[in-house]
Amino acid sequence: MRVMYKYFLFLASFIVSTLLLSSCSTGPKVVKLSPSPTPPTFKVVSSNLKGNLNIRMAIIKPGGEVKALSFANAGKISMLPIQYQIQTVKNGKIEFPDLFQENLLKSIESIAMKKGYNVVGAFDSWEVMTYGDKKRVEIALIPRISLFEIGSPSCNSPGKILNALGMPLGEGKIVCADDVRYKCELVLEMIEPLTREKLFIKSFEFLTKPQHVDVEVKYSSDEEKFEAQNLAINKLKEAEQGALNRALEEAYNKYIELVEKYLPEGEEAKSLAKQALQLKKEKRY
Repeated sequence: MRVMYKYFLFLASFIVSTLLLSSCSTGPKVVKLSPSPTPPTFKVVSSNLKGNLNIRMAIIKPGGEVKALSFANAGKISMLPIQYQIQTVKNGKIEFPDLFQENLLKSIESIAMKKGYNVVGAFDSWEVMTYGDKKRVEIALIPRISLFEIGSPSCNSPGKILNALGMPLGEGKIVCADDVRYKCELVLEMIEPLTREKLFIKSFEFLTKPQHVDVEVKYSSDEEKFEAQNLAINKLKEAEQGALNRALEEAYNKYIELVEKYLPEGEEAKSLAKQALQLKKEKRY
């Protein structure tokens, strides 16, 4: 009887303490979030030099796309959606941040002027250039960048909440993890703007550094599971945005390197300008 009484007291005290712990729960908690979704940095290359090649150049706003669809493995967590997108889709593609395009445009303009070009304007696209714009410049520079995501973090629930007499004995958790990197395609193209004939093109491909996406959410009761799943998805989006931000920084810096190294200068640039003028004459523009 004494043993049974001690066992009853132990069980009762355990249930009471579990109830107290359960009552103190404030809902699901994020215990891990990596990488941090800190904003990317796009440094502007500056130069005070003016063109001395007498070659007029127009620069088209940097274009391209980010294909960054992520898929969550719904097999182990029934409430997770099958797919989601981490950025707003416009015109069927995920667009670059405005700051990325603006700062890259400024940097390209600065490098072009340093190499001797007379940059006479920047345009959102070739289509918005007027006939007069296209006629008065020898060369239009078109930058293009594409990023394709490799790796799709999946979510699962490796731990379960055990129960005794209807009371939780442990914490449940949701873990979302995988390495994410991007394949980047960089293209530097120069055309004669009226005929759209290619004068020069240089392309470069590389893989960004892998970013380990790691999100963990813990919860204390079955009633919190649905809320925990939604929290895990939202935090996974933030972590993937952090991985994308780092990839955008890499792509930005690599493109500046591409322009600095390969944008024609000197006699090569003058030869391209002569070709452009000849094309205008042949087409009677």
